Amino acid sequence: MKKAALSLFTLMLAVCVSFAGKDILELKGAKGPGYGKTIVLVSGDEEYRTEESMPMLAKILSQKHGFHCKVLFAWEKEGKYIDPNNQAGVRGWEHLDSADL
Repeated sequence: MKKAALSLFTLMLAVCVSFAGKDILELKGAKGPGYGKTIVLVSGDEEYRTEESMPMLAKILSQKHGFHCKVLFAWEKEGKYIDPNNQAGVRGWEHLDSADL
């Protein structure tokens, strides 16, 4: 139980640190077949809750397969919180320029 709680705390801390002062979530790739390649995942729909699923997919792709992952989110107009209902509020489109996928 303690190990699971510590793992969860470490994950949340890593997400907070990766998110600090940015509009995107960025996860560095570990060793794997995708090492050196960048994937940009775009969230921002109210139906499939991609603001929840894309960070999980990015973690799997970065830790298990070695891809450098970036997740773009739809923010509300002032940029205070993620708003999946504001599809026009996605920030960080420039990251697609350097993406492999």
